[in-house]
Amino acid sequence: MACSLAINIFRPNFNMEAFSYDVPPVFEFSIVRIIRGQGPEPAENGMQVSSSCDDIGFIEISIESKDKHDPCEYGYYIYDKTGTAPKGLIPRYPQKPMHYKGQCILSLSWMDGASWVQEVLDFELQFEAVNNYLYKSDRSESLPVVWFGREDE
Repeated sequence: MACSLAINIFRPNFNMEAFSYDVPPVFEFSIVRIIRGQGPEPAENGMQVSSSCDDIGFIEISIESKDKHDPCEYGYYIYDKTGTAPKGLIPRYPQKPMHYKGQCILSLSWMDGASWVQEVLDFELQFEAVNNYLYKSDRSESLPVVWFGREDE
């Protein structure tokens, strides 16, 4: 069975009763955690076990507001400022974050591979918020994404 993940594409609602020319604010972004893919695990009788999702890596990003705006009400275009993010990490369309444990979290995933073939992560992301009328914010400050080895998990 293949692994399946929810894709949270932002879908604007174009509610004309609440229309505003306001450009979305620039939010603050921080890394919550990085989870790297894993290879097969040893099992009894010398066998190895794994699932179809084991080699997927995840980066969870917290989005915070300096004012009254709820960052989870916006979509986010994501940019690889350095050009060195893993292939498949940067989505083409704006992503919709979700509320989780009192935070607004944006989750990114990619085919990371088994732990013995992974490369160091060292790149920078930038974000643009987009509202329901497709107005974009300015780009955010760069968010460094760094993972040098297993001790960072």
